[in-house]
Amino acid sequence: MAPSANAPRRTLEWRVLSFLCANFGDAEIFEQSGARDLTENHFLDPVHRALFLEISQCRARSLSREQLRRRLPEVMTRLGWPDLDFDFLFSPPHPDAKSIRELVSS
Repeated sequence: MAPSANAPRRTLEWRVLSFLCANFGDAEIFEQSGARDLTENHFLDPVHRALFLEISQCRARSLSREQLRRRLPEVMTRLGWPDLDFDFLFSPPHPDAKSIRELVSS
């Protein structure tokens, strides 16, 4: 997806990724938010898809939020995307689960 293509969708995907990072490790919020229903296919932007896959892998490996925070820049830089705003993903304010439900239903 080109940077200018479908800006609302890109924003929604980024909000969902921020929610997942901000609440990483909180199983109750993960379950209640509907995040379990997300798949890589919900992310049209290839960068967002790669971020989602890495977040999912870290969750499956039971890494801590701090480990995820250190790992994301390393992995994404290796994949060729070093200029992402990783601080934003982990900084307040965090979107609510409504973003997840919106992405899952789109």
